[in-house]
Amino acid sequence: MDHRVLKTKQALRVALFQLLDTKTMTTITVTELCRAAHIDRRTFYIHYDNIIQIFEDYELELSQQVRQALTGSFHNPTILLHTFDHILMANYVGLRLLCLNATHLV
Repeated sequence: MDHRVLKTKQALRVALFQLLDTKTMTTITVTELCRAAHIDRRTFYIHYDNIIQIFEDYELELSQQVRQALTGSFHNPTILLHTFDHILMANYVGLRLLCLNATHLV
């Protein structure tokens, strides 16, 4: 994927996570999110149709990390547990927000 696309998506994700510290998913507007991410609204709509899709991208990325960890050959269960611990801790904020804002899954 193009570096600019990755940078844009990362900026939107970070801004969304910051806004979710004080707001709910349903009260965040695309305009507000774009302003926080320093991204133009048109750029947002090139990548996403709505804010929930940012979470869907994040969920997909996490599932790929877990799948990759599971496909590795671990001769020692401690190493596998360490790998999962690393994934969970590196994504703690996002996972917490996914759990708190799971209304989009219903």
